[in-house]
Parts: sequence; C-alpha cells; structure tokens
Amino acid sequence: MKVGRVDSEAASEGPAEQSLYTLWEASGLPAAEFADEVAAYCGLQRCGLPELLAAPALVDRFSRRFLREMTIFPYEVADGEYGLATADPSNSAAIQAAKIVLGDALTIKVASFEDIATALDQRLGGDTTETEDKPEHSSAGDDDIDVFAGIDE
Repeated sequence: MKVGRVDSEAASEGPAEQSLYTLWEASGLPAAEFADEVAAYCGLQRCGLPELLAAPALVDRFSRRFLREMTIFPYEVADGEYGLATADPSNSAAIQAAKIVLGDALTIKVASFEDIATALDQRLGGDTTETEDKPEHSSAGDDDIDVFAGIDE
C-alpha cells in the first residue's frame, strides 16, 4: 500500500492528522504496519512502543491536550538531545511547535497512533480532560501552543 494518496473524502475532513488517521482507519492495516508504511514513504526511522516507554519522556513541557490531539510523544534521546515520535510526520504544525519548545535539533521518528496513545496514557495517566479544564489545575505546561509560539503577546 502506498500512503501518498488520500482520497478526497478524507482530505475534506480537516487537518492533515485527521486525514492520515482516517486513511489508517480506512486501510484496514494494523497500526504498526501502517506506521511502517508511513515511515518508509517519508524516509524516516520507525520507533515502537518499547522504545517510547524506555525513553525519558518530556511530556511535562507540553499540554496534555496538545500531545493527544497532535499524536506526538516528545522524549530525550541522549543527554541534551531530543526526539519526537509522531504518527503523522506531515503535521508540520506539531513538529514546529516541538522545535519551538525543544530546539531545532530534533530527531523525528514515526510511531503508530496506538503506540503513541499508549505511551501518553502511561506517562500522563488516563484521560484527564475534566481536571485539565479546571483553572486551579492549569499551569504554564498546560497552556496552548500559542503561548509557546509567542502569539498571545
């Protein structure tokens, strides 16, 4: 299967990450196999769940909502070097936001939608949208990406 084409119905649904997610659902492929195809098409390395769970996570530098919606998992590769696992490497907004927070020297790898969701659940806990929406629980780490990009100023 080639991942390069997105049918017009999926493309009209919204942002690129939704289109790629929709394409995965429509493909009938297992999540890992679809991620293999995306990585091969984009010429990027692949990472799996064991690698994500073993890496020191940098999830505290981003809002939970942003990580889940963008389906990304930031982590430390080595001392002072960072990586980003993404299910959709064509989502330039998510990658640019990660570069703003972590720096330009960011290693991008492809992981499956399921692996990233599992890694985020392990590192962030279960779905916490109720507590995230309460002002007394918010912090600088829970701000929208607009703050990181300096748009609010």
